[in-house]
Amino acid sequence: MRILERPWIIAHRGAGLRHRENTLEAFAAAGGLGADAVELDVRRTADGVLVVHHDASVPGFGLLVDHAFDDVRASLAWVPTLSEALAACDPLWVNVEIKNSPFEPDWDPEDTVAATIGALVPHGTLVSSFNPATVERARASGPVRTGYLVFEGMDPADFLDAAVSHDTLHVAVADLPPGKDREIVAAASERGLPVIVYTTDEPDEIERFAAAGVAGVITNAPDVAAAVLS
Repeated sequence: MRILERPWIIAHRGAGLRHRENTLEAFAAAGGLGADAVELDVRRTADGVLVVHHDASVPGFGLLVDHAFDDVRASLAWVPTLSEALAACDPLWVNVEIKNSPFEPDWDPEDTVAATIGALVPHGTLVSSFNPATVERARASGPVRTGYLVFEGMDPADFLDAAVSHDTLHVAVADLPPGKDREIVAAASERGLPVIVYTTDEPDEIERFAAAGVAGVITNAPDVAAAVLS
């Protein structure tokens, strides 16, 4: 996760415009399209296996957390385990977003996933979550880097001090309009906090964020970002 002279190109759920998102095919393809890293989403099955999927439920199948992993694998062969996903992403670094919201049906107040990830994922992996307690649990459980996610629609300036104990600050595109982008990046830099912006596929936006000094851009189109930032 070394800082580059240009923003990191972080493939959102892998190469999701070329392959089904959050699949081994999408992860394996990301590097060839110019990505430096992959962002993916992790949830748990009923027997505690960590699987990669954005939503808590799958249409026609139901909640992942209600099924043992063998059932998930038999019915949803395209849903990888976290271990499989990390292997497919190699040699890129990975931003593992833990899905653990109190507003979702698979919320785990014990943060089982966070503790497991903290103990298992490779050193240097970036772990993030919109649940601050989950990120703290992951950080306390192992040698992982952590990212502080700010919900879209909230002013990132209000979270700079809360984020300083983490390694990155993640801010939505909509909350970094022209002018505000440089302001937030400068304020975060004063605190030693790199800013990662999510999620944009637009060349003009990618170029603007690069000029503002963001450390990373999460994108569905890593090839577009690579062309802009080359």
